[in-house]
Amino acid sequence: KSFLFQRMRWAGKRSAYKFHYNSYSMALLLLKQMAFWMAFVAGTVFSSPLLYLVCLVLLMADCLLVIRFRQLLPLKWYTLLLMPFYQMYIPLILVLSLFVKVSWKGRAVVKG
Repeated sequence: KSFLFQRMRWAGKRSAYKFHYNSYSMALLLLKQMAFWMAFVAGTVFSSPLLYLVCLVLLMADCLLVIRFRQLLPLKWYTLLLMPFYQMYIPLILVLSLFVKVSWKGRAVVKG
């Protein structure tokens, strides 16, 4: 619960960002995540290997990002194994942050 509230607070601060490209980055991230899940569901419904290939390409892009971050940050090897969970919780956080006001460690998002 604390983890989700922390992430929702971070996402909820998007309107208070000084630089608007942060908000644009979050919107692009949401679109990418939505594309992944839409391709996954449609691939399952229509038994389309091509749509599963789209999912694989999007997942590989995330894996390449993690590999790059591992060069910059001290991330563990199992970070790559956590990518499917990342695919699930990021869209949830972004959507919930639009509707739910949260307080994490006594800090809330203050609209300016």
